[in-house]
Parts: sequence; structure tokens; C-alpha cells
Amino acid sequence: MFKKSWMWDTKEFWSGYPHHMVTDDIFWYYTIKIGFYYTVIVSQFFDVKCDDFWIMFTHHIVTVLLLAFSYVCNFTRVGSYIILLHDCVDAWVEFGKLATYLDFQMAANISLTIFSFVWFFTRLMIFPYK
Repeated sequence: MFKKSWMWDTKEFWSGYPHHMVTDDIFWYYTIKIGFYYTVIVSQFFDVKCDDFWIMFTHHIVTVLLLAFSYVCNFTRVGSYIILLHDCVDAWVEFGKLATYLDFQMAANISLTIFSFVWFFTRLMIFPYK
């Protein structure tokens, strides 16, 4: 996506709308993300039940609906941008969880700190201003 012109100039999200072609890379990006969230929805029922089970279940359902809506309405440029911004923190969250489960507290704390900074920067700085 970094080669897309609209990635750097967000005014191009709407240039020529609704006649945007969905390129193969964006199609597969959406397909993989929707598939991922479907698997998370199903796998939640087989994992250890957490206190936030229904909140996360609802969150993943809403995420799939938003992805499908943005694809159907041809909002794929802005949708891809938002997915990318939201995905930046996922690796840090998962690494922090893994470190916590393995009882590597220092690594978990570092991961949580990095997660906090990345989340703050992407969701409270880039997202509202771009």
C-alpha cells in the first residue's frame, strides 16, 4: 500500500469516487482481514473464556460488518488506510500477551509500553488529522 498515491495524500481517498478500481492487492488485503476476523469469532468459542468474551465477540462482528460495508460501498482506499493504522499495534499486543503467559514480565512491560506509544500515535495523532 505504500506505493499507492492515496496513502500519502489522503485527499485522493475521494478523487474519482465511486469509480475506484479495487486492485488485487487491496482485494486480498480485505479478504485476509475479513477471514482473520471470522476465524477469531469462531475460535473464541473454543478458547478459554475471558470476562470480556461478549464484548470482544461484538467487537469482531462489528469489525467484519464495517469491513464488508466499506468494501461494498467502494470505500476501499480509506478502509485500507484505517485497517493499516489499526494493525500497527496488533503485534505489540500479541507479543505482550505471549510474554505475560510465559511469565516474562519485563518483555511484557516493554511490549505494553511500545503498544501504548504506537496506539497513541496512530489512533490519536495520525487517524484524526489525516
